Amino acid sequence: MLQAENPVELTPLNADHYQHQIFSVIEAFGSQKYMGLSKLVKAALTLSHGKIDLERDFLLSRILLSLDRTSMPERVLNAKLYVIDQLNIYGGKPERFPIPKELFTLPRLAWSKYQDYVDSKAKQKAAERSFQDKEKERELDLVDILGKKALDRLEKSLREK
Repeated sequence: MLQAENPVELTPLNADHYQHQIFSVIEAFGSQKYMGLSKLVKAALTLSHGKIDLERDFLLSRILLSLDRTSMPERVLNAKLYVIDQLNIYGGKPERFPIPKELFTLPRLAWSKYQDYVDSKAKQKAAERSFQDKEKERELDLVDILGKKALDRLEKSLREK
């Protein structure tokens, strides 16, 4: 059917030239004839032809999950694999890894928030102590007042006798 519409020369060509010839066949309406086929071929050619990436990932996972770490949670394993992948981008050398400015400012911000927290707790404790001290002073004043009244009554009763 392809030969009847647009004969393709059977000269030795590279695969990409052949694909270009097949994919450039146009229908009578002006649209590409084998649009689905071109998508299928492109998708198939982007797939890996071997298992080396998969095998490498399994080997790395096996190294990370040694006998003494078999109960490692999945998120920890994923985090370790992510770190290794990111280091591989920079040749496996951590000194090449760029450090963002936020990484320097976040500890300072955390420290200042912690200091504010400590200061607020200290002020709260001081306020509680001053309140307790005032309550004790009021109690002592009340005891003094009651004690003076009791002494006055005692003196009065002794004078009357």
